Amino acid sequence: NEDIKNLLNIAETNQLDILQLHGGESPELCLELKTSYTIIKAFGIDEGFDFSQLENYQDKVDYFLFDTKTKGYGGSGKVFDWSILEKYTLNVPFLLSGGISIESLDSIKSFKHKSFIGIDLNSGFENEPGDKNIELVKTFLKQLDYE
Repeated sequence: NEDIKNLLNIAETNQLDILQLHGGESPELCLELKTSYTIIKAFGIDEGFDFSQLENYQDKVDYFLFDTKTKGYGGSGKVFDWSILEKYTLNVPFLLSGGISIESLDSIKSFKHKSFIGIDLNSGFENEPGDKNIELVKTFLKQLDYE
């Protein structure tokens, strides 16, 4: 939920090419940022999620990220029911997030959707917040056959 000035400052300072937005960013803000960056817009998903709200974003983001719905922003470490995504019919590609761990391998390999392009490796792959366990990531990717 940063204002655009802060977002642009953070992106420039850190030489970012991709911005992953997890707040209440409007489609208009996403479009403005998309002129200079690849935009991933995150949405918390549960059984009651209204996929029609995504239509306003479809030409204004590059990817969606579908995460487990929580009371606030950020991860819960819990997996949502991926079958809910059968209701998603737009052509904007998406990433899965939410409670993904090394134990998720079989579920990920068997998940099929025409717009599914990848996963967001989260705290299940960290030694501590912000510190990815590189060996665990390598093992996971190898087992997914994505070396």
